[in-house]
Amino acid sequence: MYPSKAFLKRILSELKYTLQKRITFRYTPMKHSLHCYTETQGWNKPLDSTLDSPNTLLIVFSSSRHSVTLRNELEKLGSMYPKSIIMGCSSAGEIFDEDLLDDSITLAVIRFDNTRLKLAQTTIENPEQSNEVGKIIANELLEDGLSAVFTLTDGLLVNGSDYISGLNRILDESIVITGGMAADGDRFEETWLICGNRISPGMVAAVGFYGERFHISHGSRGGWDLLGHEREVTRA
Repeated sequence: MYPSKAFLKRILSELKYTLQKRITFRYTPMKHSLHCYTETQGWNKPLDSTLDSPNTLLIVFSSSRHSVTLRNELEKLGSMYPKSIIMGCSSAGEIFDEDLLDDSITLAVIRFDNTRLKLAQTTIENPEQSNEVGKIIANELLEDGLSAVFTLTDGLLVNGSDYISGLNRILDESIVITGGMAADGDRFEETWLICGNRISPGMVAAVGFYGERFHISHGSRGGWDLLGHEREVTRA
Protein backbone atom coordinates (compact mmCIF):
# COMPACT_ATOMS: atom_id res chain seq x y z
CA MET A 1 0.00 0.00 0.00
CA TYR A 2 1.38 3.41 -0.99
CA PRO A 3 0.79 6.63 1.02
CA SER A 4 -1.92 8.97 -0.27
CA LYS A 5 -1.07 12.22 -2.03
CA ALA A 6 -2.70 14.14 0.84
CA PHE A 7 -0.26 12.53 3.24
CA LEU A 8 2.68 13.20 0.91
CA LYS A 9 1.64 16.85 0.55
CA ARG A 10 1.64 17.18 4.32
CA ILE A 11 5.11 15.70 4.53
CA LEU A 12 6.31 17.96 1.68
CA SER A 13 4.97 21.02 3.49
CA GLU A 14 6.87 20.05 6.65
CA LEU A 15 9.97 19.22 4.62
CA LYS A 16 9.83 22.57 2.82
CA TYR A 17 9.72 24.36 6.19
CA THR A 18 12.58 22.21 7.47
CA LEU A 19 14.68 22.91 4.41
CA GLN A 20 14.05 26.64 4.70
CA LYS A 21 15.18 26.51 8.30
CA ARG A 22 18.10 24.12 7.97
CA ILE A 23 19.65 24.52 4.52
CA THR A 24 21.34 27.82 3.69
CA PHE A 25 23.95 29.10 1.27
CA ARG A 26 25.72 31.79 3.26
CA TYR A 27 27.96 34.61 2.02
CA THR A 28 27.43 33.49 -1.58
CA PRO A 29 25.61 36.03 -3.78
CA MET A 30 23.53 34.15 -6.35
CA LYS A 31 20.48 34.37 -8.55
CA HIS A 32 18.05 31.53 -9.01
CA SER A 33 14.87 30.63 -10.84
CA LEU A 34 12.50 27.68 -10.33
CA HIS A 35 10.44 26.12 -13.13
CA CYS A 36 7.98 23.30 -13.76
CA TYR A 37 6.95 21.70 -17.06
CA THR A 38 3.95 19.51 -17.87
CA GLU A 39 2.83 18.29 -21.27
CA THR A 40 -0.59 19.88 -20.86
CA GLN A 41 0.52 23.34 -19.67
CA GLY A 42 4.15 23.64 -20.78
CA TRP A 43 6.55 25.64 -18.60
CA ASN A 44 4.93 27.52 -15.73
CA LYS A 45 7.02 30.56 -16.71
CA PRO A 46 9.60 31.37 -19.41
CA LEU A 47 13.11 30.05 -18.89
CA ASP A 48 15.67 32.80 -18.24
CA SER A 49 18.67 32.13 -20.49
CA THR A 50 20.40 35.30 -19.20
CA LEU A 51 21.41 33.23 -16.15
CA ASP A 52 23.64 31.07 -18.37
CA SER A 53 27.30 31.16 -17.27
CA PRO A 54 30.15 28.79 -16.31
CA ASN A 55 29.09 29.30 -12.69
CA THR A 56 25.46 28.35 -13.31
CA LEU A 57 24.01 25.02 -12.17
CA LEU A 58 20.81 23.52 -13.53
CA ILE A 59 19.31 20.79 -11.33
CA VAL A 60 16.65 18.77 -13.16
CA PHE A 61 14.25 16.07 -12.03
CA SER A 62 11.96 14.42 -14.55
CA SER A 63 9.44 11.66 -14.96
CA SER A 64 11.13 8.45 -16.06
CA ARG A 65 8.28 7.73 -18.47
CA HIS A 66 9.45 7.46 -22.07
CA SER A 67 7.89 10.60 -23.56
CA VAL A 68 9.14 12.26 -26.72
CA THR A 69 7.82 15.62 -25.50
CA LEU A 70 9.57 15.45 -22.13
CA ARG A 71 12.79 14.20 -23.72
CA ASN A 72 12.74 17.07 -26.23
CA GLU A 73 12.33 19.62 -23.44
CA LEU A 74 15.24 18.14 -21.55
CA GLU A 75 17.43 18.26 -24.64
CA LYS A 76 16.50 21.92 -25.26
CA LEU A 77 18.07 22.92 -21.95
CA GLY A 78 21.53 22.27 -23.36
CA SER A 79 20.99 24.73 -26.20
CA MET A 80 19.47 27.37 -23.93
CA TYR A 81 22.23 27.08 -21.31
CA PRO A 82 25.36 26.08 -23.28
CA LYS A 83 27.84 27.43 -20.69
CA SER A 84 26.08 26.02 -17.63
CA ILE A 85 26.41 22.71 -15.82
CA ILE A 86 23.24 20.65 -16.27
CA MET A 87 22.69 17.69 -13.97
CA GLY A 88 19.57 15.75 -13.04
CA CYS A 89 17.87 12.38 -13.05
CA SER A 90 14.67 10.41 -13.42
CA SER A 91 12.43 10.41 -10.37
CA ALA A 92 9.59 8.66 -8.57
CA GLY A 93 7.55 11.88 -8.49
CA GLU A 94 8.59 15.48 -8.99
CA ILE A 95 8.30 18.12 -6.26
CA PHE A 96 7.45 21.72 -7.15
CA ASP A 97 6.52 24.20 -4.43
CA GLU A 98 4.23 22.11 -2.20
CA ASP A 99 2.94 19.86 -4.98
CA LEU A 100 3.91 16.30 -5.75
CA LEU A 101 3.69 15.74 -9.52
CA ASP A 102 3.91 12.89 -12.02
CA ASP A 103 4.96 13.07 -15.68
CA SER A 104 6.61 16.47 -15.32
CA ILE A 105 9.97 18.24 -15.22
CA THR A 106 11.10 20.39 -12.31
CA LEU A 107 14.08 22.66 -12.81
CA ALA A 108 16.19 24.90 -10.59
CA VAL A 109 18.56 27.38 -12.29
CA ILE A 110 21.20 28.77 -9.91
CA ARG A 111 23.91 31.25 -10.91
CA PHE A 112 26.68 31.89 -8.39
CA ASP A 113 28.68 35.11 -8.48
CA ASN A 114 31.74 33.97 -6.53
CA THR A 115 31.62 30.17 -6.54
CA ARG A 116 33.34 28.01 -9.14
CA LEU A 117 31.64 24.80 -10.27
CA LYS A 118 33.03 21.61 -11.76
CA LEU A 119 31.18 18.57 -13.13
CA ALA A 120 32.56 15.04 -12.83
CA GLN A 121 30.86 12.09 -14.48
CA THR A 122 31.53 8.47 -15.34
CA THR A 123 29.71 5.26 -16.21
CA ILE A 124 28.94 2.19 -14.12
CA GLU A 125 27.98 -1.32 -15.21
CA ASN A 126 27.21 -3.12 -11.94
CA PRO A 127 26.91 -2.40 -8.19
CA GLU A 128 30.28 -4.06 -7.47
CA GLN A 129 31.96 -1.04 -9.11
CA SER A 130 30.29 1.46 -6.77
CA ASN A 131 33.18 2.00 -4.37
CA GLU A 132 35.73 2.42 -7.15
CA VAL A 133 33.43 4.79 -9.04
CA GLY A 134 33.14 6.89 -5.88
CA LYS A 135 36.92 7.19 -5.74
CA ILE A 136 37.07 8.15 -9.43
CA ILE A 137 34.51 10.94 -8.96
CA ALA A 138 36.23 12.18 -5.79
CA ASN A 139 39.67 12.29 -7.40
CA GLU A 140 38.30 14.25 -10.35
CA LEU A 141 36.76 16.86 -8.04
CA LEU A 142 39.61 17.01 -5.52
CA GLU A 143 41.10 20.49 -5.98
CA ASP A 144 42.01 23.40 -3.73
CA GLY A 145 38.97 25.23 -2.44
CA LEU A 146 36.48 22.35 -2.70
CA SER A 147 33.72 23.07 -0.16
CA ALA A 148 30.87 20.71 -1.04
CA VAL A 149 29.75 18.00 -3.47
CA PHE A 150 26.28 17.33 -4.87
CA THR A 151 25.98 13.93 -6.53
CA LEU A 152 23.37 11.89 -8.40
CA THR A 153 23.67 8.26 -9.47
CA ASP A 154 21.83 5.59 -11.42
CA GLY A 155 19.31 4.07 -9.05
CA LEU A 156 19.60 0.42 -10.10
CA LEU A 157 23.30 -0.08 -10.80
CA VAL A 158 24.79 1.68 -7.77
CA ASN A 159 25.23 0.51 -4.20
CA GLY A 160 24.76 3.84 -2.44
CA SER A 161 26.66 2.92 0.73
CA ASP A 162 29.68 1.66 -1.19
CA TYR A 163 29.63 4.70 -3.47
CA ILE A 164 29.63 7.17 -0.56
CA SER A 165 32.36 5.15 1.11
CA GLY A 166 34.49 5.61 -2.00
CA LEU A 167 33.88 9.36 -1.98
CA ASN A 168 34.75 9.64 1.70
CA ARG A 169 37.92 7.61 1.24
CA ILE A 170 39.33 10.43 -0.92
CA LEU A 171 37.59 13.60 0.26
CA ASP A 172 38.25 15.34 3.57
CA GLU A 173 35.53 14.92 6.19
CA SER A 174 35.01 18.70 6.20
CA ILE A 175 33.58 18.52 2.66
CA VAL A 176 29.78 18.21 2.75
CA ILE A 177 28.37 15.53 0.41
CA THR A 178 24.68 15.57 -0.52
CA GLY A 179 22.62 14.08 -3.33
CA GLY A 180 20.49 11.09 -4.22
CA MET A 181 19.76 8.22 -6.58
CA ALA A 182 17.62 8.17 -9.73
CA ALA A 183 14.27 6.38 -9.67
CA ASP A 184 11.53 5.23 -12.04
CA GLY A 185 8.38 5.28 -9.95
CA ASP A 186 7.58 1.81 -8.59
CA ARG A 187 8.78 -0.07 -11.67
CA PHE A 188 12.48 -0.72 -10.91
CA GLU A 189 13.18 -1.20 -14.63
CA GLU A 190 15.44 1.65 -15.80
CA THR A 191 16.74 4.86 -14.28
CA TRP A 192 18.83 7.53 -15.97
CA LEU A 193 20.84 10.71 -15.47
CA ILE A 194 21.04 13.89 -17.51
CA CYS A 195 24.48 15.49 -17.78
CA GLY A 196 24.70 18.33 -20.24
CA ASN A 197 23.10 17.11 -23.46
CA ARG A 198 23.51 13.45 -22.49
CA ILE A 199 20.57 11.46 -21.12
CA SER A 200 21.52 7.90 -20.31
CA PRO A 201 21.27 5.04 -17.77
CA GLY A 202 24.38 3.65 -16.09
CA MET A 203 25.82 7.03 -15.13
CA VAL A 204 27.19 8.66 -11.99
CA ALA A 205 27.73 12.42 -11.77
CA ALA A 206 28.71 15.02 -9.19
CA VAL A 207 29.26 18.75 -9.12
CA GLY A 208 31.89 20.34 -6.90
CA PHE A 209 31.49 23.79 -5.33
CA TYR A 210 34.74 25.74 -4.88
CA GLY A 211 35.58 28.92 -3.02
CA GLU A 212 35.90 30.40 0.45
CA ARG A 213 32.63 32.28 0.13
CA PHE A 214 30.57 29.14 -0.31
CA HIS A 215 29.23 27.69 2.94
CA ILE A 216 26.48 25.11 3.23
CA SER A 217 24.59 23.73 6.19
CA HIS A 218 22.17 20.84 5.97
CA GLY A 219 19.69 18.68 7.86
CA SER A 220 17.52 15.63 7.35
CA ARG A 221 14.40 14.11 8.80
CA GLY A 222 12.86 10.67 8.50
CA GLY A 223 10.40 8.25 10.04
CA TRP A 224 6.64 7.77 10.09
CA ASP A 225 3.90 9.88 11.65
CA LEU A 226 0.32 9.09 12.69
CA LEU A 227 -2.35 9.50 10.01
CA GLY A 228 -6.07 8.74 9.99
CA HIS A 229 -8.28 6.96 12.49
CA GLU A 230 -6.95 4.38 14.91
CA ARG A 231 -7.99 0.85 13.93
CA GLU A 232 -7.64 -2.59 15.46
CA VAL A 233 -6.13 -5.33 13.30
CA THR A 234 -8.19 -8.50 13.78
CA ARG A 235 -6.55 -10.71 11.19
CA ALA A 236 -3.72 -10.69 8.68
